[in-house]
Amino acid sequence: MQPDGFNFDKIAIADSASLRPNWEISNGHFGAEAELAEIFGAGTNGDAWVERTTTTGFEVSGYLLADPDDGSSATSPPTSGGRFRFLVDFPAIGNYDLWLRASGVTDGQTAWVSIEGDTARQIRWTGTAWVWANQDENTSSVAFFVNSTGTKSVDVYIREDGARIDRLIVHPRHRQ
Repeated sequence: MQPDGFNFDKIAIADSASLRPNWEISNGHFGAEAELAEIFGAGTNGDAWVERTTTTGFEVSGYLLADPDDGSSATSPPTSGGRFRFLVDFPAIGNYDLWLRASGVTDGQTAWVSIEGDTARQIRWTGTAWVWANQDENTSSVAFFVNSTGTKSVDVYIREDGARIDRLIVHPRHRQ
């Protein structure tokens, strides 16, 4: 089960008080380029998401890299720092899958993901090529239950430095 494209009938972008994008799920999908996200400071190991274009194969204008690549990792779910965020309008209550288009500077990388402060889950991928990833450390699909409609934060935290994130997709569970 891998998304191989986007099917949008609209994407709404509105200025908020902080002048950050506000996205809505439309036609059942939300998808965005990672480099368009709001980026928050460094994580506990000093790593931060930085925009890059040096690795080929990314889509549109670039990707985000967990940098510096010094071999550090966060072994427990984070609560702040070292993350990027989208604010997404969820039109319905329910389960939503979260996918990352990702690669790594080494074989095997992970990132933490969360919707609206829910317990962060790991997404794992292998290889240095760009792949769509949606499985956690137990090879289960990464999904979140959204218990109310409206605007929610979708956060991606640094777990391992050297992780590269190009795109993010959120869609209702079991829908491609």
